[in-house]
Amino acid sequence: MSEATKTETTKANATQDAMAEVPATLRAMTEHGIDQAKTAYEQIKNSTQDAVAALDGSADALKTGSTAFNVKTIEFAQVNMNAGFEFARQLAGAKDVKEVVELQSAFARDQFAAYSSHAKDLGELSSKVAEYTSKPFADGVKKSFEQAKQIFPAV
Repeated sequence: MSEATKTETTKANATQDAMAEVPATLRAMTEHGIDQAKTAYEQIKNSTQDAVAALDGSADALKTGSTAFNVKTIEFAQVNMNAGFEFARQLAGAKDVKEVVELQSAFARDQFAAYSSHAKDLGELSSKVAEYTSKPFADGVKKSFEQAKQIFPAV
């Protein structure tokens, strides 16, 4: 037997002797600690996956909300353009300056009311988009903190 092989055999025997000297309760405690660490890791991994899913939900809600907002903005632009064309048609048919002034006043009043209504509608839509976008994320964060408290009760 070579000197290196003898050294390796001696080290292996020493390790086995040391393990034999470790009390069974210490081994059980170590195994229990490892099991707890593995359980905590699994819970943290699941919590992280839930958080990623919540972010995905928020991103999906933002995409849907942004699309709705853009569609509504285009709709309002079309309404305003049509009102402008109608106003131009009416101006072209005006018979005198008095009628032009009346048409201009009516158009300005109607457009102000339309812009106010559009701004209100877009504001409400923005609020809904913000709410729907933040809700999945807020729910996910709340769930993650609740899970963390279960994993680390002293926190």
